[in-house]
Amino acid sequence: MSATVATPKTGSAWVGRALGLILLAVVCGLAYWLGSTSRGERSIGGLVVPDGCLDLGEIWESDNYQSILPIRNTTGQDVDILDFISSCNCVSVEPPSLMIPAGHAREVRLTFDLKLGSRVSRESRRTLAVGIAPRLRNSNPGDQISSPFAWMIRAIVRSRATVDPPALSFWDDCVRGHTPPARTVRLTAHVPVVAVQPRYDPAVLSVWVRKAPGEGAGVFFLEVRPSPTLPSGAFALPVSVYLRTAEAQTVYGTTLQVEGVMREDIAAVPDQVFLGAQDLGASVTETVVLRSAAGHPFDVLSFDANGGGTIEPAKIDLATAKAFKVTHICSREGDQRFTVTFTVRAKGQDNEITVPVQFFYHGISRAQLGVRKSRPEGHAQ
Repeated sequence: MSATVATPKTGSAWVGRALGLILLAVVCGLAYWLGSTSRGERSIGGLVVPDGCLDLGEIWESDNYQSILPIRNTTGQDVDILDFISSCNCVSVEPPSLMIPAGHAREVRLTFDLKLGSRVSRESRRTLAVGIAPRLRNSNPGDQISSPFAWMIRAIVRSRATVDPPALSFWDDCVRGHTPPARTVRLTAHVPVVAVQPRYDPAVLSVWVRKAPGEGAGVFFLEVRPSPTLPSGAFALPVSVYLRTAEAQTVYGTTLQVEGVMREDIAAVPDQVFLGAQDLGASVTETVVLRSAAGHPFDVLSFDANGGGTIEPAKIDLATAKAFKVTHICSREGDQRFTVTFTVRAKGQDNEITVPVQFFYHGISRAQLGVRKSRPEGHAQ
């Protein structure tokens, strides 16, 4: 009996090999895609950066933290970056514009001012998340809008010191020429320190450091007082706190923001008067009081109704407060403003102070108003 030899079917074998090749290609493509995903590249318009450069990890708070961001052009054309946009003003990019050739990579330097966040935070650790995106020449605006901050830089920012409260306010206590009250904040160092060294402008602030009694080794009090010679008006004055470590190094700790308003001793109450809507030719009288916030006697040397009208003393005439009646004839139509000024001098002082008072009104012409009312509806002018 002869043996039977099976002959392979050529067509079936070819189909099997083809299916195997297709499956191999799919698997390789999937593996490549998964590999590129695991590499964590974030793309904007064909420009990619690795995820590893977007995660800064834990960093110390500083006003000059720098990081390098490599940008690779995966397109077949050169790409011009006009500038960079960011989700906060705490970061700058250098160079601000550049061209990346096709298939090449370039680096930009990111500089972070991490002190900005400490002004509203009492925590020694906080999360940083800043979006960065390039603005490309000849790019599709829709591409930019769809994911404007695909490059999201993240970090945990650690503060070597924190202050509570994070800012000091002097809104009602500062009178020019008189010593303001001092205010105190509590400073906690989160690293071992041997001394606290505040840095500030001594011409505008006085700052004292003292150890907090009965507290831990890293707890201090900062006592702050604005200078009485500050010019009148709003002020915002930073105090940068540096720490001296046991290793004889001086490192940045935190920033305390001191803000408020320096007022002149002699001021008008109110300093703005709203007269509302007034007929043209109407006479309006309002009373303005000048007073010394510190209770010091003063003299009114002169006054001037720059916008027309008259000024005369009222019944109040004390050493530390004086009242005046201001009468004005409303002579102009529409929104109007005029200023009345008083020149005063405190007793025993040589310098004169100018105290302005602003008046506002809206002038109405009754004749014109009557013409408008008499027109029938729909009448064209």
